[in-house]
Amino acid sequence: MRRALEDNFEPRPLGAVEVAASEAVQIRSLLAHDGWEAAAEAGRDAIEIAVRDFGDIHGHRVDLGLPGNSMCSPAGGRTAARAVIDDEQVVGVIGTSCSGAGAAASELLSAAGLV
Repeated sequence: MRRALEDNFEPRPLGAVEVAASEAVQIRSLLAHDGWEAAAEAGRDAIEIAVRDFGDIHGHRVDLGLPGNSMCSPAGGRTAARAVIDDEQVVGVIGTSCSGAGAAASELLSAAGLV
């Protein structure tokens, strides 16, 4: 499984994820809320529709949790990514809704082994 991001964290290759039979697959999204509420709401709605339309993943329901606020900035992207990384049950991330936040978040998320 993944471990929390540390100062000396070395990137690892992506691998398999084990989810117990009764557990949901945990996926989070990083969306800009501050000043971008309409875009965040539209993004959240689109994600929920896609998950509903796709259905279960190998017999596991999908839990989207609450979207992280990437604030449409590099600092916001890093902060939101760290919150996702700290939850070891999360296996993937959808977003961000802004490229500045996405570039900053993707480095941390990739190093933590998230897709």
